[in-house]
Amino acid sequence: MVGNQSGSSVFIPSPAAKLARTRSEPWAVKARESSIALADPWKAASFETLWNYMFAPTITRAWQVWSSGHCPVCKGDLPEYSWEMDALAQPWKTRCPHCTELFPKNDFATYYRSGLDEHAEFDPSRADRRMLFNTNHPDPDDPMHLFGVDDGEGYRDGEFDWRFIGAYLIYGQWKQLIVGGVRALASAFVLTGDPDYAARAGILLHRVADIYPRMDFHTQGWLYEKQARTGFVSTWHDACWEIIDMARAYDAIRPGLETADSAAEFLCQQARRYTLPDAPQSGREIQDHIEKDLLQVTIDGQDRIRSNFPTTECAVITLHAVVDSTGRKEQIDELLDQMITQATTIDGVTGEKGLSAYSALTMKTLYQLLSDFLLVDAEQFSRIVRRHPRLQEGLRFFIDTWCLQKFYPSCGDAGVFTRQVPNFAPLSFESYVEPGKSELIGKSGLSSIPRASAFHFLWEMYRLSGDEELLQLMHCANDHPEGKIGFGLLAETGAEVKQVVDRVVTERGASLRGKCSDKTEWHLSIVHSGKDENERALWLDYDVGGSHRHSDGMNLGLYAFGLDLLPDFGYPPTGFGGHQTLQALWYTHTAAHNSVIIDDKCQPGPRGSKSNLAAGETTLWMEESWVKGFRNNAPDMYEEATQYERTTWMVDVSSTAFYILDIFRVCGGNAHTRLWHSGFAKMTISGAQPKPSPEFVEGDAILRHTKIDSQPVFGWQADFAVEDPYGYAPEGSDIHLRVKDLTRHGQAGSMESWINDGTFNEARATWIPTVFTRTQSREKALNTTFVSLLEPFDAVSPVDNICRVDVFLEDGTGAGDAYMAVEVKLADGRIDRHLATNTGPAHGIAPEWRKGSKFSVPSWQLSTDCEVLILRASASDITEMVAKGGTFVELAGIRTDLQDE
Repeated sequence: MVGNQSGSSVFIPSPAAKLARTRSEPWAVKARESSIALADPWKAASFETLWNYMFAPTITRAWQVWSSGHCPVCKGDLPEYSWEMDALAQPWKTRCPHCTELFPKNDFATYYRSGLDEHAEFDPSRADRRMLFNTNHPDPDDPMHLFGVDDGEGYRDGEFDWRFIGAYLIYGQWKQLIVGGVRALASAFVLTGDPDYAARAGILLHRVADIYPRMDFHTQGWLYEKQARTGFVSTWHDACWEIIDMARAYDAIRPGLETADSAAEFLCQQARRYTLPDAPQSGREIQDHIEKDLLQVTIDGQDRIRSNFPTTECAVITLHAVVDSTGRKEQIDELLDQMITQATTIDGVTGEKGLSAYSALTMKTLYQLLSDFLLVDAEQFSRIVRRHPRLQEGLRFFIDTWCLQKFYPSCGDAGVFTRQVPNFAPLSFESYVEPGKSELIGKSGLSSIPRASAFHFLWEMYRLSGDEELLQLMHCANDHPEGKIGFGLLAETGAEVKQVVDRVVTERGASLRGKCSDKTEWHLSIVHSGKDENERALWLDYDVGGSHRHSDGMNLGLYAFGLDLLPDFGYPPTGFGGHQTLQALWYTHTAAHNSVIIDDKCQPGPRGSKSNLAAGETTLWMEESWVKGFRNNAPDMYEEATQYERTTWMVDVSSTAFYILDIFRVCGGNAHTRLWHSGFAKMTISGAQPKPSPEFVEGDAILRHTKIDSQPVFGWQADFAVEDPYGYAPEGSDIHLRVKDLTRHGQAGSMESWINDGTFNEARATWIPTVFTRTQSREKALNTTFVSLLEPFDAVSPVDNICRVDVFLEDGTGAGDAYMAVEVKLADGRIDRHLATNTGPAHGIAPEWRKGSKFSVPSWQLSTDCEVLILRASASDITEMVAKGGTFVELAGIRTDLQDE
């Protein structure tokens, strides 16, 4: 017998359960009522109905009806998980969301029952195949007689194949009736103490344990119309979440199973009736079977729940704790320490890409598990956090990367094109306005077991760190109608909590202010400027590699006016047949990003690589009151490159207006192409007349209408009139992103980039405008310095005119193209002058700047030895200056000596 916590719950202490049952606050009463109502269908069902929900592995399960398919009736596109299923209202049916037609057209329930064997398991060879006909067309001579008929292995029409029942088994029978039912019953038991809920959940779990060890999604399931990798009932990642749910549900009902004599009697009768090996005589024996053949089986077969780190590790720790938290304490502590150490090694997080998705979701699992430990033992929680100080750094990572409190940089597989992420990604906060639809009890329309509160977790993390931004985050996430701070159903909030939060909000403000930060391990630079509705953020992703990565090295992003003005395309559109389709691979291509491609190729490296393939190094950081930016060099991103360096800074013109100067130096290969796209926009080009040209981007690219002007006017520009389909920008806005090109000897070009306008459940192909600057050479050591001025503005640009001027070395010779001097005349009459030297490596573009080397800009009457110099003049006076890496600035004969930085 496996050791256990007889008669008690590990994660919901009895005082917490008692509190949840007796709270009188309106939100708590509503939460209890909603939870009980959600459990009603399972409460009303007979024990035998509940027991019969579980199915044997004799029908092929399918992760999608058809991953890139359509409805057989209306022909509407139905990619990925678009088919609707309501197992309670319409058992054994899937529904088209477009025309509401139900499939399969045969009476599968009766057919299924006809095939049950002596163990109450479906055997296809015993099923009555005479029932396999369209019930709306019973006449065998009717041409529709077999239309939409599925015997469990799919409905086939020519080359098309729909697995209605295979998908229903997962999303209807398993996820809704069984896992959802267990959650609903466990939640109702916690919130009422009624042992009948526990007995019913115990019957479901006991029957699952009869069959679960034989479930193997690798040999029994299909995913993207191919044999699946691994898993139990579901594929590996969902199998991991599901076992956590079932383990937590079992732990929650354990106090009620001790006296579940009616359930034991029923299960014993079923065992005798169907010749089953496990015939429990008591509630204790029900627990033994669940622990041995469901929980311990998963621990022993954890390769089948091997998911994104540290989700599997959280699941295994949860399982060990539920099975025997006392006897396995040392093992649990060791696993916990190992997991946290590894999960916080990269700037406090795992390093997995997909910032708002996989990066956050994996840490959410860890933070929730730690919250559970907090609820059970606050002292243990404190010891864990003190042992692992990088846990605090992980929370800071997600605060620092949450731009405008609306976006996370979409590095890797994450997000939907141009859409906001208005929630703090790694935590789920309960709602006190709609508790029935919140993390208090509800998840995806089905009950979730009451758990420790994210507010409680943040409060304790604040107490241990003193980081007041955690309290601002609590304030931002709180929707309590009276402004009170709650710790969910299971814990009381001390009176001091609201007092401290209110004080911090009064002193620091209600919103989180973006902080400039360089995440040097995760390889992400972000600078912020402006306040409130005028906040803007500029970011650079300077690596390629890692799990769920894109080939997006040196991709630049910009958020302003509530919009994503330089968007990544987002999560690959797998609804066209999986992750290896042209559409999905295109989203990961370098040319799908605001970066530079060399020799028309994608940045190298296998898509599936979980290791870091190449990363840059930040060599300059500017965080001044009116100028903020960075420089990063990453030549390893292309084997041809000896220099692949981006220097970018954002310049404030006023509290509401700004512009960006971007310099991208590339050395190596014989073709360089720098690309720009915005969101949904209409693009007009001035100063160039591109003509149709052959497509040149290699690899998995979806581009069309390529046009090139080989001799554009110097200073040509592209204006993106940005559309706002989601209403994010202030009403009446007229947002533009104007890109002015100051690259010497470059060709001007345009093309259209394919995107899917929606999630992977939506197939809405469309095209967006893309502009590019291209240089070519017959030699293999092409040098290019791309220079652009980006003007994001609402109706009127803050920039009046720009020009690029020559830079000379100390001996009077020209410094070359890699030295850049740009004058920006602002609309208000002020003039900004920007100077950036070439600080690249010895094998990069020549000549390289070295400390102490002097150069001049005669047209400005300027001499200096700074690597970067930015001046702002009003009339004839210099009003502001930013100087980096030098000792002096001489302007119009007047020398200013600089202090060493």
